[in-house]
Amino acid sequence: MKAIAFSLFSIFLMTQPVFAMADDECGKEFDDANSVGTVIDGATFFTGIVGNYNVLKAGGEAPHANTQGSVELETGQTVFTFSYCPPSGGCDPGYTFLEDSKTKVFQKPGSNGGAVFTIQSMDAGRPTKFTWTVNPDGVISLKNYQYVMPGGAVTTLEHVIKKI
Repeated sequence: MKAIAFSLFSIFLMTQPVFAMADDECGKEFDDANSVGTVIDGATFFTGIVGNYNVLKAGGEAPHANTQGSVELETGQTVFTFSYCPPSGGCDPGYTFLEDSKTKVFQKPGSNGGAVFTIQSMDAGRPTKFTWTVNPDGVISLKNYQYVMPGGAVTTLEHVIKKI
């Protein structure tokens, strides 16, 4: 009986999706709704943030190129364009495509009176996570938790932006 129970439990574990996020805390599991807030309507959220943004910081530094970014709606997806030009040279145009059917948005209050929106999606079968944190002064922190640096290292890339 123990062998059957163990086998069933093992099969259960093997068939459950495991969503590991690549970020500064390697191996951190994909967030659940309890930690990221309440599910909200993604279309309403993305429609509300469409527009152009000044990039105040990218990767912790004032950008030396590509100082503007945007959020655009296309058929079936939202496109973030926030480039990053690492100190080592070169620039990544920073396109992020979020398919409507594969994307969920969650909202919770921010610690400083603003709001934190967690965007969970899928890209090539892998989970992705972004946060869009709106501060009371209108400054926004956009974090990409699975950004791949030149050379292949995965890190959290933050853009500090403000709507134009």
